[in-house]
Amino acid sequence: MEQLAGKVALVTGGASGIGLGIARELAAAGATLVLADIDRAQLDAAADALGDSTTVVPEVLDVSDRQAWEVSAARLEARFGGIDVLVNNAGVGSAKQPIEQISERDWNWIFSINVHGVRNGLATWVPRMKARGCVTHIVNTASILGHFALPGASDYVATKFAVIGMTESLRLELAGTPIGISLLCPGLVATPLSHTRSERMRRDRGEAPATEPPPALGIDAARVGADVVRAIRVNAFYVFTHPEYESVVALRNADILRGFSQGEATGEDVSMLAGAFLALPSS
Repeated sequence: MEQLAGKVALVTGGASGIGLGIARELAAAGATLVLADIDRAQLDAAADALGDSTTVVPEVLDVSDRQAWEVSAARLEARFGGIDVLVNNAGVGSAKQPIEQISERDWNWIFSINVHGVRNGLATWVPRMKARGCVTHIVNTASILGHFALPGASDYVATKFAVIGMTESLRLELAGTPIGISLLCPGLVATPLSHTRSERMRRDRGEAPATEPPPALGIDAARVGADVVRAIRVNAFYVFTHPEYESVVALRNADILRGFSQGEATGEDVSMLAGAFLALPSS
């Protein structure tokens, strides 16, 4: 899909962070935007900010609600006839804690958005894209933490491993169709995700909100958006925004290959993997 001008792109989690960064780049390429988000106030602000550059349709959507997806799709089909680009980007983070301390509620909550939200988007739009028979494209946002693990993040890591497996399977299922697909695996990006997650947990515990958010760490979301738009144009599958993580992924892959040759991973190997990640710059 080299030309994005005039195409209709639906971006979930589009009111802030990575989603907004992707939306800005799609708007710059001339696409009509459907910004989907659960936060009405942020959604309206983002739509106002982008409205001067392209047509923006704000769409309040809880990605964990399958029926809400169907209602949204019917509305968008009536207006546009369908969408050309689906960006399944909405996601949430988690507090750092051992797996045995993660509550059932928090485990189910993060899966409902990070995994079921992506699946709901695919179940809603893939059959519609197939029926249209046009050149379309799907982007699923995973994470670099879908390629290796960190202690204290098992719930988040598990969801991102799931998104990668889902997307790699879908890539095979879509072979021979005009539907392209990309898998976004960013590292640390300066987004409000971590702050939003921590504030939710404070509210659940009955605590007062923090007086101010923590400083944002990571690369600018606009850089991620630019990489995603390039991937859509050339139908690139893997989208890695942080090349510095290549060495950490290589360590994990080497550990896997040792298993095939009956080798054993040592405690030193595991420590080296975690240490290599933690030693990387945060922006």
